[in-house]
Amino acid sequence: MPSINWAKNHVVSYETLKELEEELDPQAFFRINRSELVHRPFIEKLDRPDKNSICISLHGFPEQLITSQALTAAFRNWLEF
Repeated sequence: MPSINWAKNHVVSYETLKELEEELDPQAFFRINRSELVHRPFIEKLDRPDKNSICISLHGFPEQLITSQALTAAFRNWLEF
């Protein structure tokens, strides 16, 4: 059974983000960097500040999230799925 951890003021019952990622539907959720997952229906806007990253705006979330350089191409492919 997973233990309970605090992450950004939210209770998370997984030891790692990888464990959580493995439980989620890969068509609906994508890990954009080491510390963040996005849920496809909440993606509001995408910006390309450069060829190596994508800035993501989510409904109801004031901050933009940024893909890691290593995952940007995979994220673009996931969006086209």
